[in-house]
Amino acid sequence: MTKLSPVFQFKIILKNNVENIFEIELQTEKGKSQTFIHEFDYNFAKSTSLGNKMANLVNCIAPNDFNIVYVHNGDLAQNWAMKYAKIKVFDTEIDDEVKELIDFIREDIHKKYFLIECLQKKIAYHHGSLPDIVRKEIEDLYINEKISTIFCTSTLLEGVNLPANNLFTFEPKKDNTPLTKFEFGNLIGRAGRLKSSLYGTVYYLEKSSDKIKASEYFEADYNKEIELFSSNALNDLEVNDLNTPINLIQKDTPSLTSKTKQLSIFLRHKYLKGESFALKYLQSKNFSKPEIKLAMKYLENSLSNITVPENILRNNPSIDPSLQNQLYQAVKESDIREWVINKNPNYNEYLNANAACILPVHNRPFYWQLVSIVEKLDAIFEIIEEGKTKYHKWVSAKSMCIHAKNWLNSNPIGQIINDNIKYNSEKVDERYRIDPDNLDDINKVINATIKYNSSITTYLLPKYIKVLTDILEVILTEPQKEEFKLTLSLPTMLELGTQEPVVIQLISSGITRSVSIQIFNIYKKNTSKEFRDTNDVLIWLSTKTHIGELKPIYNRYLRRLKILKSD
Repeated sequence: MTKLSPVFQFKIILKNNVENIFEIELQTEKGKSQTFIHEFDYNFAKSTSLGNKMANLVNCIAPNDFNIVYVHNGDLAQNWAMKYAKIKVFDTEIDDEVKELIDFIREDIHKKYFLIECLQKKIAYHHGSLPDIVRKEIEDLYINEKISTIFCTSTLLEGVNLPANNLFTFEPKKDNTPLTKFEFGNLIGRAGRLKSSLYGTVYYLEKSSDKIKASEYFEADYNKEIELFSSNALNDLEVNDLNTPINLIQKDTPSLTSKTKQLSIFLRHKYLKGESFALKYLQSKNFSKPEIKLAMKYLENSLSNITVPENILRNNPSIDPSLQNQLYQAVKESDIREWVINKNPNYNEYLNANAACILPVHNRPFYWQLVSIVEKLDAIFEIIEEGKTKYHKWVSAKSMCIHAKNWLNSNPIGQIINDNIKYNSEKVDERYRIDPDNLDDINKVINATIKYNSSITTYLLPKYIKVLTDILEVILTEPQKEEFKLTLSLPTMLELGTQEPVVIQLISSGITRSVSIQIFNIYKKNTSKEFRDTNDVLIWLSTKTHIGELKPIYNRYLRRLKILKSD
């Protein structure tokens, strides 16, 4: 069940009729309402965009309160936060912890990252593509009232509890999908800071073009059980979809196509677990007996030739069993050296495409071997098309592997960002080059790099390489497993962003990658190889309250994780 705010709430619908004049409808918890006209000191006709209008509304209504502004994607969260920062008058000294976060961003991400300008005005934005440590610091700073306004996406609905005096929203969505009434109830439950205020206020900016009006959300029953994905999505599945190869399923929208594919995969895995599981599941839904009979026939026909071991399917439940089986057969019937990373004299060499392609795959450098593997996986799973959907921009096997190689080399995200800025300002076709001094261009590269890393390098590639390594674990002999242990570790290394065992250990203990890399460099500098061979880095850390070479923000972060001793 949803958990609403424990404080009294006002719900306010704002309709901008003309210039500075708004029609305002005030609703209370008991269903009473009052409508009146209000004139603001700002002429909203001057606002050329919805972001400008929302920024000026926050500035007119609650410039000194603690506010959350809900928007439906990360780009809007950033852009609207910047618009608010431009107009916000702020002359109070910012907290030392905010200064530390600003210093960290300057040094570890980029000195011209837009978030810096926002934080200088006690403003932030919060979305899934922010680096983990930055997102966590923003949450803590806001909860402790050291920053005052956050522009948030649906990450706010996913376990992060950030109470506010005021919550501002408009036609609430996740990407382009309207929030359910349950999700909206969860969202507005953030309005009200119990420790500092007896009430909270939800401001809903309603436009005449809105398909769902504010009153529909405000008057809804929020106390509704969450529906499981499969139960909700089943309404979108047609029985004939189960007779269609996953890669050929096409619906009216990308979102519906994705949901249908996921449910088809879900039912195929249920069938392989046991026919009765799929049958009982279909019977529990609103399918007719003829539809169930046809669905079971389609499942039987499409899955009758599956030979891939059950444990592989069980370990990869989000990937179509038929495609997993196709990969299994391809690996079994091929030269195994074409599916693994082979150490060879060219392993660390730089070779261009022409020089690499004349060599057998197993004699190519690491990068070109990885490209070959990704291209073969793409031929089965259509990874590139899935990547374009997740990243919303062009991707290729080569671009995936360039990013992966830099990530596996433990390069800090700031270094990767700077390399990408240089590449996009010097190496690409002149028509697409960025200006390395233009703030908008720089931040586009920063955001694109972080998003690529989270959606492709640490998610999409490991997802499919893991299917391959699970198959290799079954097929390889014990001596081969030792020979190709780098390949078998690739999914974990890609997720964590390193090949260094100590860094892997640190990240696996809950420490973010950027901190783990710095700790390892300090550990290596201050200890001998003999010490490191016989001692555990986490025990070494646990004896300390402070690491002098680390920034204060890192030390505070490690104490919060209880990795360092408390002062």
